[in-house]
Amino acid sequence: MKPFEVGKTYKDAAGRDVRIVDDKYQGERLLGIVSSMRSPGGEFIVSYNSNGQSDACCYSLIPEKEKIEGWIRVWKNADGRIHFGDVLTDERAAKNPAITMGGHVLLDVVKVEWEG
Repeated sequence: MKPFEVGKTYKDAAGRDVRIVDDKYQGERLLGIVSSMRSPGGEFIVSYNSNGQSDACCYSLIPEKEKIEGWIRVWKNADGRIHFGDVLTDERAAKNPAITMGGHVLLDVVKVEWEG
């Protein structure tokens, strides 16, 4: 996957929305339409290299962080203490009732999400 895709909206270093409209400008350069902070509804065009860098640093693009999800199994032992299992990336495996943890009772499977 390319770091920046045509049609997607990203943020630049100043927090403005930038919609990528071309990734073949002058060879491999990107063209983005930037939302103006000074003129509501106003826009202007900025050129970027393939890594999202602009000649003016405040216009450089900030890549999206990958969203990662997993599932944690929550267990209760015979003493009543709660234990958490490892983060599993396979939802079906996490919810599989055949997977046991010696003498523990499965209370729940919790979905977690984070940016990587």
